[in-house]
Amino acid sequence: MGEAAKLFTRSLMMGLDSAVRKAEFDEPTAEDIENMPYHEAVEYLKKRDVIKKVDYDSLSDKMRFRAFTASRIADGDLLKKLNAEMIASVNDGKGLSDFLSLTKTDILDKIGMGAGSGWYYETVWRTNTQTAFNVGRAMGFAEDKPLALELVIIDDSRTSDICRQYAGKRFILPYDHPFWQTHWPPFHFNCRTTVRAIYDESEIPESWSNPKDIKDANNGFGAYPLSNDSWWEELSSQVARAKEYGLQGEIINAKNVIIGNMTEVENKESTTDTGARSKVLNELTTDDALKLQAESERYYEECRSSNNVELISKIAKNARMDYGDVEKIIKHIFIDEHRFMDGRVERFSPDYRIVKALERLKTGEHTDTDIILLKHELSELTYMRNKKYNVYEVAHRMANKKYNWQEVSEL
Repeated sequence: MGEAAKLFTRSLMMGLDSAVRKAEFDEPTAEDIENMPYHEAVEYLKKRDVIKKVDYDSLSDKMRFRAFTASRIADGDLLKKLNAEMIASVNDGKGLSDFLSLTKTDILDKIGMGAGSGWYYETVWRTNTQTAFNVGRAMGFAEDKPLALELVIIDDSRTSDICRQYAGKRFILPYDHPFWQTHWPPFHFNCRTTVRAIYDESEIPESWSNPKDIKDANNGFGAYPLSNDSWWEELSSQVARAKEYGLQGEIINAKNVIIGNMTEVENKESTTDTGARSKVLNELTTDDALKLQAESERYYEECRSSNNVELISKIAKNARMDYGDVEKIIKHIFIDEHRFMDGRVERFSPDYRIVKALERLKTGEHTDTDIILLKHELSELTYMRNKKYNVYEVAHRMANKKYNWQEVSEL
Protein backbone atom coordinates (compact mmCIF):
# COMPACT_ATOMS: atom_id res chain seq x y z
CA MET A 1 0.00 0.00 0.00
CA GLY A 2 1.37 3.42 -0.98
CA GLU A 3 1.74 6.34 1.39
CA ALA A 4 -1.31 8.14 -0.04
CA ALA A 5 -3.46 5.05 0.47
CA LYS A 6 -2.16 4.74 4.03
CA LEU A 7 -3.09 8.36 4.65
CA PHE A 8 -6.65 7.84 3.36
CA THR A 9 -7.08 4.54 5.22
CA ARG A 10 -5.86 6.08 8.46
CA SER A 11 -8.29 8.97 7.99
CA LEU A 12 -11.19 6.57 7.40
CA MET A 13 -10.31 4.45 10.42
CA MET A 14 -9.93 7.56 12.58
CA GLY A 15 -13.44 8.51 11.50
CA LEU A 16 -14.68 5.06 12.50
CA ASP A 17 -12.90 5.33 15.84
CA SER A 18 -14.32 8.80 16.43
CA ALA A 19 -17.85 7.57 15.64
CA VAL A 20 -17.80 4.56 17.95
CA ARG A 21 -16.02 6.40 20.78
CA LYS A 22 -19.10 8.52 21.62
CA ALA A 23 -18.38 10.32 24.89
CA GLU A 24 -15.44 8.21 26.05
CA PHE A 25 -12.43 10.29 27.02
CA ASP A 26 -10.19 7.72 28.67
CA GLU A 27 -9.04 6.23 25.35
CA PRO A 28 -6.34 7.74 23.12
CA THR A 29 -7.62 10.61 21.03
CA ALA A 30 -7.75 10.74 17.24
CA GLU A 31 -4.61 12.88 17.39
CA ASP A 32 -2.82 10.14 19.32
CA ILE A 33 -3.83 7.58 16.71
CA GLU A 34 -2.73 9.90 13.91
CA ASN A 35 0.74 10.09 15.44
CA MET A 36 1.15 6.34 15.91
CA PRO A 37 3.20 4.41 13.37
CA TYR A 38 0.78 3.17 10.72
CA HIS A 39 1.00 -0.52 11.63
CA GLU A 40 0.47 0.19 15.34
CA ALA A 41 -2.51 2.43 14.60
CA VAL A 42 -4.15 -0.28 12.48
CA GLU A 43 -3.56 -2.99 15.10
CA TYR A 44 -4.84 -0.73 17.87
CA LEU A 45 -8.04 0.08 15.99
CA LYS A 46 -8.56 -3.60 15.11
CA LYS A 47 -8.27 -4.51 18.80
CA ARG A 48 -10.84 -1.85 19.64
CA ASP A 49 -13.20 -3.56 17.17
CA VAL A 50 -13.54 -0.25 15.37
CA ILE A 51 -13.82 -1.93 11.97
CA LYS A 52 -16.50 -4.29 13.24
CA LYS A 53 -18.19 -6.04 10.31
CA VAL A 54 -16.23 -4.23 7.64
CA ASP A 55 -13.32 -6.23 6.26
CA TYR A 56 -10.06 -4.33 6.64
CA ASP A 57 -8.49 -5.77 3.49
CA SER A 58 -11.43 -4.51 1.47
CA LEU A 59 -10.98 -1.06 2.99
CA SER A 60 -7.30 -1.14 2.12
CA ASP A 61 -8.01 -2.08 -1.51
CA LYS A 62 -10.61 0.63 -1.88
CA MET A 63 -8.27 3.21 -0.39
CA ARG A 64 -5.51 2.13 -2.77
CA PHE A 65 -7.91 2.76 -5.64
CA ARG A 66 -8.93 6.11 -4.18
CA ALA A 67 -5.28 7.13 -3.84
CA PHE A 68 -4.46 5.97 -7.37
CA THR A 69 -7.41 7.90 -8.79
CA ALA A 70 -6.56 11.09 -6.91
CA SER A 71 -2.90 10.85 -7.94
CA ARG A 72 -3.60 10.28 -11.64
CA ILE A 73 -6.18 13.06 -11.78
CA ALA A 74 -3.69 15.37 -10.03
CA ASP A 75 -1.08 14.43 -12.68
CA GLY A 76 -3.55 15.36 -15.41
CA ASP A 77 -4.33 18.63 -13.68
CA LEU A 78 -0.59 19.33 -13.44
CA LEU A 79 -0.17 18.97 -17.21
CA LYS A 80 -3.25 21.08 -17.85
CA LYS A 81 -1.97 23.85 -15.55
CA LEU A 82 1.47 23.76 -17.16
CA ASN A 83 -0.09 24.00 -20.61
CA ALA A 84 -2.24 26.96 -19.50
CA GLU A 85 0.83 28.75 -18.11
CA MET A 86 2.75 28.23 -21.35
CA ILE A 87 -0.15 29.61 -23.39
CA ALA A 88 -0.44 32.60 -21.05
CA SER A 89 3.30 33.23 -21.39
CA VAL A 90 3.06 33.24 -25.19
CA ASN A 91 0.00 35.50 -25.11
CA ASP A 92 1.89 37.94 -22.88
CA GLY A 93 4.59 38.18 -25.55
CA LYS A 94 7.22 36.41 -23.45
CA GLY A 95 7.47 33.36 -25.67
CA LEU A 96 7.97 29.70 -24.83
CA SER A 97 11.72 30.12 -24.27
CA ASP A 98 11.08 32.61 -21.48
CA PHE A 99 8.74 30.14 -19.78
CA LEU A 100 11.19 27.25 -20.17
CA SER A 101 13.97 29.39 -18.70
CA LEU A 102 12.20 29.21 -15.36
CA THR A 103 13.52 26.62 -12.95
CA LYS A 104 11.46 23.52 -12.21
CA THR A 105 10.74 24.93 -8.76
CA ASP A 106 9.60 28.27 -10.18
CA ILE A 107 7.27 26.55 -12.63
CA LEU A 108 5.71 24.25 -10.02
CA ASP A 109 5.34 27.07 -7.49
CA LYS A 110 3.68 29.18 -10.17
CA ILE A 111 0.89 26.61 -10.65
CA GLY A 112 0.52 25.73 -6.98
CA MET A 113 2.24 22.36 -7.11
CA GLY A 114 5.71 23.12 -5.83
CA ALA A 115 7.31 22.34 -2.48
CA GLY A 116 7.25 26.00 -1.59
CA SER A 117 3.69 26.65 -2.73
CA GLY A 118 1.88 23.34 -2.93
CA TRP A 119 -1.63 24.63 -2.44
CA TYR A 120 -3.07 22.40 -5.16
CA TYR A 121 -1.79 19.13 -3.74
CA GLU A 122 -2.75 20.28 -0.25
CA THR A 123 -6.30 20.77 -1.52
CA VAL A 124 -6.34 17.32 -3.15
CA TRP A 125 -5.13 15.45 -0.09
CA ARG A 126 -7.01 17.54 2.46
CA THR A 127 -10.28 17.03 0.61
CA ASN A 128 -9.73 13.30 0.21
CA THR A 129 -8.65 12.71 3.80
CA GLN A 130 -11.60 14.73 5.12
CA THR A 131 -13.88 12.69 2.87
CA ALA A 132 -12.39 9.48 4.26
CA PHE A 133 -12.78 10.71 7.85
CA ASN A 134 -16.47 11.50 7.32
CA VAL A 135 -17.00 8.15 5.57
CA GLY A 136 -15.57 6.46 8.65
CA ARG A 137 -18.01 8.35 10.84
CA ALA A 138 -20.89 7.31 8.58
CA MET A 139 -19.80 3.66 8.91
CA GLY A 140 -19.62 3.94 12.69
CA PHE A 141 -23.05 5.56 12.92
CA ALA A 142 -24.53 2.86 10.67
CA GLU A 143 -23.28 0.19 13.09
CA ASP A 144 -24.79 1.93 16.13
CA LYS A 145 -27.52 4.26 14.89
CA PRO A 146 -27.84 7.54 16.82
CA LEU A 147 -31.06 9.47 17.40
CA ALA A 148 -29.89 12.51 15.49
CA LEU A 149 -26.92 14.15 13.80
CA GLU A 150 -25.50 17.63 14.22
CA LEU A 151 -23.28 19.48 11.75
CA VAL A 152 -20.07 20.74 13.32
CA ILE A 153 -18.82 23.93 11.66
CA ILE A 154 -15.50 25.74 12.05
CA ASP A 155 -16.51 29.39 11.77
CA ASP A 156 -13.57 31.62 10.95
CA SER A 157 -12.21 33.70 8.08
CA ARG A 158 -11.67 30.58 5.97
CA THR A 159 -15.26 29.34 6.29
CA SER A 160 -17.06 29.11 2.94
CA ASP A 161 -20.51 30.53 2.26
CA ILE A 162 -21.83 26.97 1.97
CA CYS A 163 -20.71 26.09 5.50
CA ARG A 164 -21.30 29.50 7.06
CA GLN A 165 -25.06 29.10 6.57
CA TYR A 166 -24.96 26.51 9.38
CA ALA A 167 -22.76 28.58 11.69
CA GLY A 168 -24.00 30.44 14.76
CA LYS A 169 -26.73 27.90 15.46
CA ARG A 170 -27.05 24.23 16.19
CA PHE A 171 -28.13 22.42 13.05
CA ILE A 172 -29.69 19.12 14.17
CA LEU A 173 -31.94 16.67 12.31
CA PRO A 174 -32.99 13.06 12.96
CA TYR A 175 -30.47 10.43 11.86
CA ASP A 176 -32.82 9.03 9.19
CA HIS A 177 -33.80 12.41 7.75
CA PRO A 178 -33.44 12.48 3.93
CA PHE A 179 -31.40 15.69 4.26
CA TRP A 180 -28.30 13.64 5.11
CA GLN A 181 -28.53 11.73 1.83
CA THR A 182 -27.60 14.90 -0.07
CA HIS A 183 -25.78 16.95 2.59
CA TRP A 184 -22.99 14.78 3.99
CA PRO A 185 -19.66 16.61 4.40
CA PRO A 186 -17.34 17.54 2.88
CA PHE A 187 -19.41 20.08 0.95
CA HIS A 188 -16.59 21.50 -1.19
CA PHE A 189 -12.82 21.39 -1.65
CA ASN A 190 -10.90 22.01 1.59
CA CYS A 191 -14.13 21.67 3.60
CA ARG A 192 -13.56 21.22 7.36
CA THR A 193 -17.16 20.50 8.34
CA THR A 194 -18.08 17.19 9.95
CA VAL A 195 -21.00 15.55 11.74
CA ARG A 196 -21.46 14.40 15.31
CA ALA A 197 -23.93 11.84 16.58
CA ILE A 198 -26.48 12.45 19.31
CA TYR A 199 -27.36 9.42 21.42
CA ASP A 200 -28.60 11.18 24.55
CA GLU A 201 -32.28 12.08 24.28
CA SER A 202 -31.71 15.09 26.54
CA GLU A 203 -29.75 16.65 23.65
CA ILE A 204 -32.70 16.44 21.27
CA PRO A 205 -33.89 20.03 20.62
CA GLU A 206 -37.43 21.20 21.21
CA SER A 207 -37.79 21.55 17.44
CA TRP A 208 -35.67 20.27 14.58
CA SER A 209 -33.64 22.56 12.34
CA ASN A 210 -35.26 23.74 9.11
CA PRO A 211 -33.39 22.48 6.02
CA LYS A 212 -35.77 24.17 3.58
CA ASP A 213 -33.55 27.04 2.39
CA ILE A 214 -30.17 25.36 2.79
CA LYS A 215 -27.86 25.70 -0.20
CA ASP A 216 -26.65 22.52 -1.85
CA ALA A 217 -23.06 21.36 -1.66
CA ASN A 218 -20.72 22.05 -4.57
CA ASN A 219 -21.00 19.80 -7.60
CA GLY A 220 -19.62 16.34 -6.83
CA PHE A 221 -19.92 16.76 -3.05
CA GLY A 222 -22.56 16.13 -0.39
CA ALA A 223 -23.80 12.65 -1.33
CA TYR A 224 -24.22 10.17 1.53
CA PRO A 225 -21.10 7.98 1.16
CA LEU A 226 -22.62 4.62 2.08
CA SER A 227 -25.33 4.72 -0.61
CA ASN A 228 -24.45 1.80 -2.87
CA ASP A 229 -21.00 1.74 -1.24
CA SER A 230 -20.07 4.70 -3.43
CA TRP A 231 -17.58 6.45 -1.13
CA TRP A 232 -14.49 4.99 -2.80
CA GLU A 233 -15.62 5.65 -6.36
CA GLU A 234 -14.52 8.58 -8.49
CA LEU A 235 -16.32 11.87 -7.98
CA SER A 236 -18.34 13.01 -10.97
CA SER A 237 -15.84 15.83 -11.44
CA GLN A 238 -12.98 13.31 -11.43
CA VAL A 239 -14.67 11.17 -14.06
CA ALA A 240 -15.09 14.20 -16.32
CA ARG A 241 -11.44 15.19 -15.90
CA ALA A 242 -10.20 11.62 -16.33
CA LYS A 243 -12.06 11.39 -19.64
CA GLU A 244 -10.69 14.76 -20.71
CA TYR A 245 -7.13 13.63 -19.97
CA GLY A 246 -7.64 10.16 -21.53
CA LEU A 247 -7.14 8.47 -18.16
CA GLN A 248 -10.53 6.89 -17.57
CA GLY A 249 -9.66 3.55 -19.17
CA GLU A 250 -6.48 3.38 -17.10
CA ILE A 251 -8.44 4.14 -13.91
CA ILE A 252 -11.06 1.48 -14.65
CA ASN A 253 -8.33 -1.10 -15.33
CA ALA A 254 -6.67 -0.17 -12.04
CA LYS A 255 -9.98 -0.63 -10.24
CA ASN A 256 -10.35 -4.14 -11.66
CA VAL A 257 -6.77 -5.04 -10.72
CA ILE A 258 -6.84 -3.53 -7.23
CA ILE A 259 -10.37 -4.41 -6.20
CA GLY A 260 -11.59 -6.89 -8.78
CA ASN A 261 -14.83 -6.74 -10.72
CA MET A 262 -17.29 -5.77 -8.03
CA THR A 263 -21.05 -5.98 -8.16
CA GLU A 264 -22.88 -3.63 -5.85
CA VAL A 265 -26.07 -4.91 -4.22
CA GLU A 266 -28.42 -2.11 -3.26
CA ASN A 267 -30.27 -2.63 -0.01
CA LYS A 268 -33.88 -1.93 -0.81
CA GLU A 269 -35.37 -2.91 2.54
CA SER A 270 -38.17 -0.62 3.54
CA THR A 271 -37.60 1.66 6.50
CA THR A 272 -41.00 3.29 6.46
CA ASP A 273 -43.15 0.47 7.84
CA THR A 274 -43.01 -0.92 11.35
CA GLY A 275 -39.80 -2.50 10.17
CA ALA A 276 -40.61 -6.17 9.79
CA ARG A 277 -42.56 -6.60 6.58
CA SER A 278 -39.76 -6.32 4.03
CA LYS A 279 -37.34 -8.52 5.93
CA VAL A 280 -39.86 -11.33 6.35
CA LEU A 281 -41.15 -11.25 2.80
CA ASN A 282 -37.64 -11.19 1.37
CA GLU A 283 -36.91 -14.48 3.14
CA LEU A 284 -39.83 -16.24 1.42
CA THR A 285 -40.61 -17.40 -2.08
CA THR A 286 -42.64 -15.03 -4.23
CA ASP A 287 -45.87 -17.07 -3.95
CA ASP A 288 -45.61 -17.42 -0.17
CA ALA A 289 -44.78 -13.75 0.23
CA LEU A 290 -47.81 -12.70 -1.81
CA LYS A 291 -50.09 -14.96 0.22
CA LEU A 292 -48.79 -13.61 3.52
CA GLN A 293 -49.09 -10.04 2.29
CA ALA A 294 -52.69 -10.55 1.12
CA GLU A 295 -53.60 -12.21 4.42
CA SER A 296 -52.07 -9.39 6.47
CA GLU A 297 -53.82 -6.74 4.36
CA ARG A 298 -57.19 -8.43 4.99
CA TYR A 299 -56.48 -8.59 8.72
CA TYR A 300 -55.57 -4.89 8.87
CA GLU A 301 -58.70 -3.90 6.96
CA GLU A 302 -60.89 -5.94 9.32
CA CYS A 303 -59.30 -4.29 12.35
CA ARG A 304 -59.72 -0.86 10.79
CA SER A 305 -63.44 -1.42 10.23
CA SER A 306 -64.13 -2.95 13.66
CA ASN A 307 -64.29 -1.60 17.22
CA ASN A 308 -61.84 -4.41 18.20
CA VAL A 309 -63.39 -4.77 21.67
CA GLU A 310 -63.04 -8.57 21.70
CA LEU A 311 -59.45 -8.46 20.41
CA ILE A 312 -58.44 -5.82 22.98
CA SER A 313 -60.16 -7.60 25.87
CA LYS A 314 -58.56 -10.98 25.18
CA ILE A 315 -55.09 -9.56 24.62
CA ALA A 316 -55.35 -7.48 27.81
CA LYS A 317 -56.40 -10.55 29.78
CA ASN A 318 -53.78 -12.93 28.33
CA ALA A 319 -50.94 -10.41 28.46
CA ARG A 320 -52.03 -9.14 31.90
CA MET A 321 -52.04 -5.58 30.67
CA ASP A 322 -54.37 -2.66 31.25
CA TYR A 323 -57.29 -2.58 28.78
CA GLY A 324 -56.64 1.11 28.05
CA ASP A 325 -52.99 0.47 27.18
CA VAL A 326 -53.89 -2.37 24.80
CA GLU A 327 -56.57 -0.19 23.23
CA LYS A 328 -53.91 2.49 22.57
CA ILE A 329 -51.62 -0.14 21.02
CA ILE A 330 -54.30 -1.47 18.66
CA LYS A 331 -55.22 2.06 17.65
CA HIS A 332 -51.55 2.88 17.09
CA ILE A 333 -50.97 -0.16 14.86
CA PHE A 334 -54.16 -0.08 12.78
CA ILE A 335 -55.99 3.24 13.03
CA ASP A 336 -53.71 6.20 13.69
CA GLU A 337 -51.82 8.07 11.02
CA HIS A 338 -48.13 8.72 11.66
CA ARG A 339 -45.54 11.23 10.52
CA PHE A 340 -42.62 9.72 8.62
CA MET A 341 -39.19 11.18 8.00
CA ASP A 342 -39.85 11.80 4.31
CA GLY A 343 -42.89 13.99 5.11
CA ARG A 344 -45.64 11.39 4.62
CA VAL A 345 -48.51 11.19 7.09
CA GLU A 346 -50.24 7.82 6.85
CA ARG A 347 -51.07 4.54 8.57
CA PHE A 348 -48.62 1.70 8.98
CA SER A 349 -48.41 -0.81 6.16
CA PRO A 350 -49.59 -4.36 6.98
CA ASP A 351 -47.01 -6.53 8.70
CA TYR A 352 -47.54 -10.27 8.81
CA ARG A 353 -45.42 -10.86 11.93
CA ILE A 354 -47.58 -8.43 13.86
CA VAL A 355 -50.70 -10.24 12.66
CA LYS A 356 -49.40 -13.60 13.89
CA ALA A 357 -48.25 -12.12 17.21
CA LEU A 358 -51.64 -10.53 17.91
CA GLU A 359 -53.45 -13.74 17.03
CA ARG A 360 -51.28 -15.68 19.48
CA LEU A 361 -51.93 -13.04 22.14
CA LYS A 362 -55.66 -13.30 21.46
CA THR A 363 -55.72 -17.08 21.94
CA GLY A 364 -53.33 -17.13 24.89
CA GLU A 365 -50.71 -19.10 22.94
CA HIS A 366 -48.32 -16.15 22.90
CA THR A 367 -44.60 -16.12 23.56
CA ASP A 368 -42.38 -13.75 25.53
CA THR A 369 -41.46 -12.17 22.19
CA ASP A 370 -45.10 -11.24 21.60
CA ILE A 371 -45.18 -9.42 24.93
CA ILE A 372 -42.10 -7.47 23.80
CA LEU A 373 -44.09 -6.36 20.74
CA LEU A 374 -46.80 -4.87 22.95
CA LYS A 375 -44.25 -3.09 25.12
CA HIS A 376 -42.44 -1.79 22.06
CA GLU A 377 -45.60 -0.36 20.49
CA LEU A 378 -46.72 1.21 23.77
CA SER A 379 -43.30 2.80 24.22
CA GLU A 380 -43.24 3.97 20.60
CA LEU A 381 -46.65 5.64 20.71
CA THR A 382 -45.72 7.32 23.99
CA TYR A 383 -42.63 8.81 22.39
CA MET A 384 -44.60 9.92 19.35
CA ARG A 385 -46.88 12.01 21.56
CA ASN A 386 -43.82 14.02 22.63
CA LYS A 387 -43.03 16.73 20.07
CA LYS A 388 -39.34 15.90 20.35
CA TYR A 389 -39.93 12.41 19.01
CA ASN A 390 -43.08 12.76 16.94
CA VAL A 391 -41.51 11.31 13.79
CA TYR A 392 -41.97 7.55 13.46
CA GLU A 393 -38.32 6.67 12.77
CA VAL A 394 -37.11 8.57 15.85
CA ALA A 395 -39.77 7.18 18.19
CA HIS A 396 -39.18 3.68 16.81
CA ARG A 397 -35.46 3.87 17.56
CA MET A 398 -36.12 5.19 21.05
CA ALA A 399 -38.50 2.31 21.76
CA ASN A 400 -35.94 -0.16 20.44
CA LYS A 401 -33.50 0.85 23.16
CA LYS A 402 -35.48 -1.17 25.67
CA TYR A 403 -37.91 -3.26 23.60
CA ASN A 404 -36.27 -4.27 20.31
CA TRP A 405 -38.95 -6.59 19.01
CA GLN A 406 -37.53 -6.75 15.48
CA GLU A 407 -34.38 -8.51 16.63
CA VAL A 408 -36.28 -11.36 18.29
CA SER A 409 -39.50 -11.62 16.25
CA GLU A 410 -40.32 -14.71 14.22
CA LEU A 411 -43.02 -15.90 11.88
